[in-house]
Amino acid sequence: MNIAERSLDVHPRNLIDPHGLRNESGGFNSDRVRLSKYLTGGGTHFDEVKGLKLNSFILSPSTFHDAAIRRWAPDDSDEEFAAKCDDHNLIEMTPAGNANPTAYVRKIVDKTLSG
Repeated sequence: MNIAERSLDVHPRNLIDPHGLRNESGGFNSDRVRLSKYLTGGGTHFDEVKGLKLNSFILSPSTFHDAAIRRWAPDDSDEEFAAKCDDHNLIEMTPAGNANPTAYVRKIVDKTLSG
């Protein structure tokens, strides 16, 4: 996904993994899940490409409950768990109770443009 911001100084590029989380055994510590933190947390530097901003998102076609990833942090409250998922750019494509089936696209765009 390529989103051109109003400022030409920043060129975001998104890596989107649509394969869900059901078979992810490493939890929040897996390399796949931590990729977004690595890309945005100073783990990579692309000085030769000025203004490049990389993001990574993992989409879950099923709810996190149905994908059984709640087991990754069983002692966390629902709010703490949701914050961890948000922090790692893990997105439910159809969260429970959400009547808008494309809300996840808006979330990706908002997170991309917010920095």
